[in-house]
Amino acid sequence: MDFICPTQDSFKNFKADFVVWVDTIKKGRHIRKKQLDINKIFKKPKKFDLRVTSQDAEIWKIIILDILKKNKWDNQKPTAQMLGRFQPWHEGHKKLFENIVKKDLQVNIQIKDVQGINDKNPFSFSKIKNMIQKDLKYFNSRIKITKAPNITNIFLGRKVGYKINKILTPSKYRNISGTNIRKQLKKLNKL
Repeated sequence: MDFICPTQDSFKNFKADFVVWVDTIKKGRHIRKKQLDINKIFKKPKKFDLRVTSQDAEIWKIIILDILKKNKWDNQKPTAQMLGRFQPWHEGHKKLFENIVKKDLQVNIQIKDVQGINDKNPFSFSKIKNMIQKDLKYFNSRIKITKAPNITNIFLGRKVGYKINKILTPSKYRNISGTNIRKQLKKLNKL
């Protein structure tokens, strides 16, 4: 069922198996003087199974279907690899991840074990893993996070059954700099 601005009485009378709260706008645009102002009667749901917080239907469809199907990680399923330092994990990394997931892949996020090599690597594996898990909390069935050695080169001697792909996210995400984020964290004494 699809309700636009259900009242608390609607929730009481309709017992849903799974409630998705689409919380992507702050205020409705349709206000008529003679009719009821929906903004005034809307009350946030007290109980919900999933809160949609961005306007990306393709991603939320994947999340909802994974939850309803009780999807679990499966080593036999097609899997992509994201290898990096992630110092720190940021929105650019998340957008890359989302583009991979949209290709119906699960993702092995491999965090290079480089903490302390220099000041560009202040975060530990466990700190980065926590950042990723918090940011990708709805994708638990699609991610595996592992510690990787300081991989600097990948060599292929022949065609071996996988592809090397480049995904160009919009420039506002590609231009996010971990270096700049670390500088800001240092200024705020958070690093």
